[in-house]
Amino acid sequence: MELLPEDRERLIRYTDFMKSELSDFPKFSKVDWKTYMSDRDIRRNLERWIETLLIVLLILPRLLLPLKTEESSVV
Repeated sequence: MELLPEDRERLIRYTDFMKSELSDFPKFSKVDWKTYMSDRDIRRNLERWIETLLIVLLILPRLLLPLKTEESSVV
């Protein structure tokens, strides 16, 4: 089975967005515990970044799951 054109477009957008977000990893990987606990702005930005990544990771399978369901019902 193939993705619908609109789902394919969404998948591309989400993966591009994920790549863009992951480019911030070097910046956030340098944050130590002391800085995280003492700097509210860094903590907030890091938490939002992680939350955004997790949301995208939850959305991607929802786009692909119908494909798997259709495949298994054909067999």
